[in-house]
Amino acid sequence: MDIAGLVRAAAARRTDDTRRSSAFLSRARLARNVEGMRFPNRALPRELSEVLALGRELQRELSTIEPAHLLLMRELSELEREALVEAHLISRRLLVAHENGAVVVTESARISVMLNEEDHFRIQASAPGLDLGTAHSLAAQTAERVARLTHMAQLAPLGFLTACPTNAGTGLRASVMLRLPALFFSKRIESSLRQRVPDDMVVRGIYGEGSEPIACFLQVSNQATAQSTAEAIVQDVRRTASSIADEEERVLADLAKRYTWELHDLVYRAAAALLSARMIGSIEAMDRLSHVRMGLDLGLLSGATPSIVDQLMVTVRPATIQVLLGETLGTRERDARRAAMIRQNLQGLTEAGGL
Repeated sequence: MDIAGLVRAAAARRTDDTRRSSAFLSRARLARNVEGMRFPNRALPRELSEVLALGRELQRELSTIEPAHLLLMRELSELEREALVEAHLISRRLLVAHENGAVVVTESARISVMLNEEDHFRIQASAPGLDLGTAHSLAAQTAERVARLTHMAQLAPLGFLTACPTNAGTGLRASVMLRLPALFFSKRIESSLRQRVPDDMVVRGIYGEGSEPIACFLQVSNQATAQSTAEAIVQDVRRTASSIADEEERVLADLAKRYTWELHDLVYRAAAALLSARMIGSIEAMDRLSHVRMGLDLGLLSGATPSIVDQLMVTVRPATIQVLLGETLGTRERDARRAAMIRQNLQGLTEAGGL
């Protein structure tokens, strides 16, 4: 499978038409390292090569369940690597690991295992919506397969050893990506997060650590990986994400009753812009799509499925759209092709409710 096929699969694993719309994607990541081997930032070239060899074995192991692919960063173009970041299949840290970095990714894009990132293995699994349990189960099963190939570095009673001490113990980072247009529109986002996010949780932008919020998207995840069980971490993150999602739905219901003109205007302007624009940037497109998704949820719009809108929020991103089109485009042409893609996919979109 080529990179375009993988990013299409990644876009398709977002929320479907029956899931809670404010929860976009759940992910679980497990950090693991080979016993007796230096961490990647200090490892010798032969050690990094040994990890890549283990990655080839893991690819064969995962392929007994579904087709899996080993992608070497040095063999990919900058555009292809960036598209994998946009699809949340690799991190920005791996993006620059040209020589010794790689990823094993399944054809469904549900599982990706980064090699020689901060740790020897960064095992990631995802599930649509607010389904951290499934994501963690997939990640744990994959970690067991990795453990069959080599001994993992552990220290009793701490647990798994990792390059960054904050990841030691369970090695688990659980996260839920949330889309919160009502909280952003009402300017209640900061107060809501202060009330609902405990001190042992962290809120980040759409691409995780160091990234900024884009188009009403935020990620909530655990900070500590030790002094707790993996199951407890999953429950705590899910509880926090669910609390924020509940608040989003309450605020949206309140807006629909008290700010009818403003809310309708926001939704219909977004739909009109997407249906008529001949050029549109990725951030504006994601922002407008988020408002259209809200309009579909409220019954103000019809003629498009929520899942199509969710997928567009991935496929319109700068590198992804170029990989899907198979062309390297300048900003001006990319904005024009993005607008055309959106119009084609939303051509049946129409008003379903009025004042």
